[in-house]
Amino acid sequence: MKAITENGAIVIIEIQTYSTKNLFEKTLYYWGKNYSSILKK
Repeated sequence: MKAITENGAIVIIEIQTYSTKNLFEKTLYYWGKNYSSILKK
């Protein structure tokens, strides 16, 4: 889920129910996707 805070910061919220070995890659993917959507604006 993507949310915008009161001060305008964009944050990605994810809840995991189990441990995953690829957390870093997943985080980087979501960051890149979010960053590229900002650049398109």
